[in-house]
Amino acid sequence: MGQQCAVWRNEFETLRALYTESDRGSGKVVMINGPIGSGSAMLLQRFAEWVTDQGALVLNATCSRAERTLMLGVISQLFHSTTLPPEATAMASQLLGDDLMDAETAESEPVTIRQVHARLIHNLATTLLDLAEDRTVVIGIDDLQYADGASLQTLLYLQRRLRSARIMLVLNEWTPPRPTHPLFDAELFRQPHCRRLRLELLTRDQVTGMVRERLGDTNTEPLVDQALAITGGNSFLLNGLLEDTLAAMPDRNPADPVAPVTGPGFAQAVLTCLHAWEHSLVRVARAAAVLGPNSSARRLARLLRVDAETVNEALCVLGDAGLMNEARFRHDTLREAVLDGTSPNQRTTLNVRAARMLQHEGAESTVVASHLVAAGPVKDGPWMVHVLCSAAEQALVDDKVQEAIECLKLAHLACEDDGRRAVIAVKLAHIEWRVNPSAAAQHLTTLRLAFDTGALRDTDVPAVVSYLLWHGRFEEATDLLGRWKDTSAEARAQLTAELRWVYPSLLLSHPGLLPAHPVDRKPTDSFTDQPLDTAAAALDAALSDGKDDLALRGAQQVLQGCRLGDTTVRPVSVALVALVVADRLDEATRWCSILSQEAGARGATTWQAQLEATAATIAYRRGDLAEAEKLAAASMATMSPQSWGTSIGAPLSILLLALTGLGKHAEAEAILRRAVPQSMFETSWGLAYLYARGCYHLATDRAYMALSDFFACGEKLLQWQMDFPRLIPWRTAAAEALLALGKREQAEELARQQLKLVGNSSSRVRGVTLRVLASVCDVQARPAILRDSTELLRQVGDKLQLAHGHNALSRAYQELGDFGKAKHMAERAAELMELCGTRQAPPKNRGPQDQEVRELPSATPRDVDCFTVLSNAERRVAGLAALGHTNREISRKLFITVSTVEQHLTRVYRKLNVNRRSHLPTELSLNIPDPA
Repeated sequence: MGQQCAVWRNEFETLRALYTESDRGSGKVVMINGPIGSGSAMLLQRFAEWVTDQGALVLNATCSRAERTLMLGVISQLFHSTTLPPEATAMASQLLGDDLMDAETAESEPVTIRQVHARLIHNLATTLLDLAEDRTVVIGIDDLQYADGASLQTLLYLQRRLRSARIMLVLNEWTPPRPTHPLFDAELFRQPHCRRLRLELLTRDQVTGMVRERLGDTNTEPLVDQALAITGGNSFLLNGLLEDTLAAMPDRNPADPVAPVTGPGFAQAVLTCLHAWEHSLVRVARAAAVLGPNSSARRLARLLRVDAETVNEALCVLGDAGLMNEARFRHDTLREAVLDGTSPNQRTTLNVRAARMLQHEGAESTVVASHLVAAGPVKDGPWMVHVLCSAAEQALVDDKVQEAIECLKLAHLACEDDGRRAVIAVKLAHIEWRVNPSAAAQHLTTLRLAFDTGALRDTDVPAVVSYLLWHGRFEEATDLLGRWKDTSAEARAQLTAELRWVYPSLLLSHPGLLPAHPVDRKPTDSFTDQPLDTAAAALDAALSDGKDDLALRGAQQVLQGCRLGDTTVRPVSVALVALVVADRLDEATRWCSILSQEAGARGATTWQAQLEATAATIAYRRGDLAEAEKLAAASMATMSPQSWGTSIGAPLSILLLALTGLGKHAEAEAILRRAVPQSMFETSWGLAYLYARGCYHLATDRAYMALSDFFACGEKLLQWQMDFPRLIPWRTAAAEALLALGKREQAEELARQQLKLVGNSSSRVRGVTLRVLASVCDVQARPAILRDSTELLRQVGDKLQLAHGHNALSRAYQELGDFGKAKHMAERAAELMELCGTRQAPPKNRGPQDQEVRELPSATPRDVDCFTVLSNAERRVAGLAALGHTNREISRKLFITVSTVEQHLTRVYRKLNVNRRSHLPTELSLNIPDPA
């Protein structure tokens, strides 16, 4: 017995016992029933193989729906078997070729034998009985439900005469909801030698047996439950599933767990089961697949426009076969297989009809819209547009952006009202902007035409202008603004606030376009209720001397009061920039993280990319170069360059600065070879790019090229009246380039100009400016200026600029002949550069006496945590000492006596196991607690 028949062990044993009785001359008839795909055909085949080995003559026939009206079609198959003796074949051919065989007389049910056919049937049955004289004859007939009436009558004639013959008749049919051949069944089971075997769906143990036989005994347990859930115990489906699973893992390690794979074998098995019965079975299955979770017997009948009885019969067959549970498929893979096997035209028709039906029933708009989207681009009246737009709104509430886009695209195609189409196009552009600005740009021409025809609402013009500007289409934006007359003051004010920072050249070149002039930037202590105005005011404050607290308050008002959305993403972005410019990096980092998570959860790719670029800027200002490089690269990978438009300068500039700082000059050069839109240089992002490019040229000893970029950047900033060092500190960068060219006086002039502009604010720009200014001052005054510089840079937490400050201090001490301090500052600079993640640390400046100084031991032992063993007071003293301040300078800064400083340092040395300030950990200088 084949191993697969182990799953039908009891049934197979019953067949063997009945065969033994038949072999002894007591003929038997067996009817095997079971649901579609229950394995009755496989059982019949395995039994035929077994009786052949026992020496029996096996005659097989398979009935077909196509031949059910072909008279004696089944019997003809039996007598054309290759195992039949030649004389029997010749006799049967003569009988079946008789002129009495006429297709027009064929019946689908066994009826009273006509006189003209009586002799034919008698002779055919007699031939079979004669064959049983020599050996046992086993006749197997599969799919009996499709047998023709004459063949059924012949079988009945034979079964009445085989009680004392060595014949076993095995019939196989799928169990229909009602008897296919009631007269045949009634006649057949009147005889005592007739038996019925009922096959059921496979149990878990039987599924386990089949899985182990096909895949082996190892690690298949997880597959069994999944296979049972998918197939419902249908052996035909299970065979298809295992066939696909085996094909997907030709080199499988027996120890690895196996997951089921549904492929062409499984899909074909599903379709075969559906086509095994009447066509109504396929129709009901397709309709149920289209309706999905909304399927019910009542809805299926309405959708197919058939009576309830037809639907219930089909559902009964599908349920018995394990494909469906009530009116729904038991597993999504079954539904998908049915949908894949349905032609596109059929699916479209069913989906449209389903949408109409569900709309009439008052179903939710999202449910109705799902069928309209599945149907594709069709027009079915205004109701369709209303449903799709309503579903899109709900999808946005649920943060299902792609669903909203699909609904609006279809609504836009289906809408025949120009005004409504324009409104839909604007909404579609808003939503597509979240995930792909280049896709949203496809609607801009349509929206401009809608404006020309008066179909576009005035309140939608700012959004269209913003999108045109994003892609550098300045002339179109200017033209649209110039013809924008009748609109609300609120919309005009919002657009003005946006243009003033991102596209200042537009308003400066066309000051009459909008009423508010962008150069009027006077910070105020009060903020409006408009988020963009408040954010702009906060940025104004951040750029002004001594207004950092005001900037923080305004930015927090915007960030705490706005949920990330189409209309709030701009004020939120400006508020974040205000925090960054004001050096409130901790607060900016916190909000950037919160907003990034929100953007990711809502599927807003564009917002995510912009926030990653902001996070990269924050990382760079902290001196975390490796992190800045990673975040900037991630933001560029999140969106294509086409989607970035003119704003590509934002991530590009930070990536270029980070690569330059890390010493990855070849990679930075590759970034510069990337094509950028020329229109980018008419935006603030373009100026940031110019500044970053200048820094790269300066780092690669191209001082003249660097100076050209810095001056070009400064010229634009002055022209646009945006010359704020905290925004782009071009003067200090240009001063460093001038110093490289030996032009000290010009460098000093630029540095003093910038120092005057930044005022007394405690910022990184002032710290950097002091460092540059110190380089042109007398060497005796240089250390004090540099210590002030490093203190400012420490407060804002910029490790990169702090490292440059320590390096400058090292050079100053070396010129003064204090080689111990010079070496100490150089080592601090090197440690800080390592914390920045750079490959190249600033060179250590060694004096001639340095050769006599032995290498210093490593600082704090690795097992000592300086932040836990020291008190806050000790950390404050130790941190300032690590920065290079003398004991007297520390006492003045902390308002304590020199003796107290010495006592604190003595305890610090003992706790950290060091013996001099040059051994103090660099981390102490970056985390000095504020005084109580």
